[in-house]
Amino acid sequence: MTDPAPGQDPQVPHDPRYSGNPGYPPGQLYPQVPSYPQAPPYRQAPQYQQTPPYSQAPPYPYWQHVSYPTTNGFAIAALACSFFIIFGAILGIIFGCVALSQIRRQGQRGRGMAIAGIVIGSCWIVLIVAAGISAAQG
Repeated sequence: MTDPAPGQDPQVPHDPRYSGNPGYPPGQLYPQVPSYPQAPPYRQAPQYQQTPPYSQAPPYPYWQHVSYPTTNGFAIAALACSFFIIFGAILGIIFGCVALSQIRRQGQRGRGMAIAGIVIGSCWIVLIVAAGISAAQG
């Protein structure tokens, strides 16, 4: 390797146009890229017969309102009342039983709320009875 010219950075390779390198013709940075043969022309797509136009589409059907079953009001009341201690627990059990019978007869929603109202109300009754028994004994 030859020493770089004065004022040139030794780490940066210099431009071959000015280096006098015999591998490159003067005025070109890189040698000519060989030309490749031209690609063959594409085949034409075969011609098909045209299909007859479609008949007029039928009109869209009217959007019908889908009615979902409603939630039973007694089931909501059973769940809400069952969180109150004495009278609410009793009302939660009563409303829950009424709601279950209505739900079965009318096909409404809210079975889980009715069952939850009965269970929570029953738990309150059991806790009140157990507290009364323990207070009477103590």
